[in-house]
Amino acid sequence: MLVANPIQNKDEQKTICELCGILFRPEAFAYSQRENGEVIAAAQFDISLDGGILLDIQMKEGLEDDIEALFILGRAVLNFLDLSGIKACSFPVKNEHDKKMAKMLGFKEDGEIWKADLDGMFSGKCHND
Repeated sequence: MLVANPIQNKDEQKTICELCGILFRPEAFAYSQRENGEVIAAAQFDISLDGGILLDIQMKEGLEDDIEALFILGRAVLNFLDLSGIKACSFPVKNEHDKKMAKMLGFKEDGEIWKADLDGMFSGKCHND
């Protein structure tokens, strides 16, 4: 079973980031994705005056992208932001992997920074754009 949870401990966050080949950002929030208790992916994000910022979303090194797992992980992060009252999120896309993740999670291209409107994303409110 796939489970996405916040990482509450910075030492654990550092270890999981290293497993996933992403730069540990101690100031960032983080979630892990586990399958049957084993870490398979991680995401780091931050909150600024402009909204949320998805910094990283990556599978554990050596594993191929599991689209379902990454989608659940990314949406868990976006849902946390939405529940925290944050209605916009950006994703500074650095490579093709990030671009694929941005599209899958509902971000829209706006130069190198992709943006997502979280208002209604989890409540069923329709957007006409």
